[in-house]
Amino acid sequence: MQTSSWIHGADCNGTVFNPIYTRACNGDERAAAKGFGLIVWDTFLRRDDGWAFGRYEKDGAPIEGLTYFKIDPPR
Repeated sequence: MQTSSWIHGADCNGTVFNPIYTRACNGDERAAAKGFGLIVWDTFLRRDDGWAFGRYEKDGAPIEGLTYFKIDPPR
């Protein structure tokens, strides 16, 4: 199971994801989160094994990103 908004944590400085924030989105945190989310979604979409996703809560608060989890692929 993976949650897109937790993959690189709250601070992407010094990570391979930083150019999404600094260059592609000119420091716009919300746009960078959406752009990163699209990359994550595309990665799971292209896999041969079965994955599903949804929006969930943690401790009663909504989780910002999508949570992806493995399923048995439809036949």
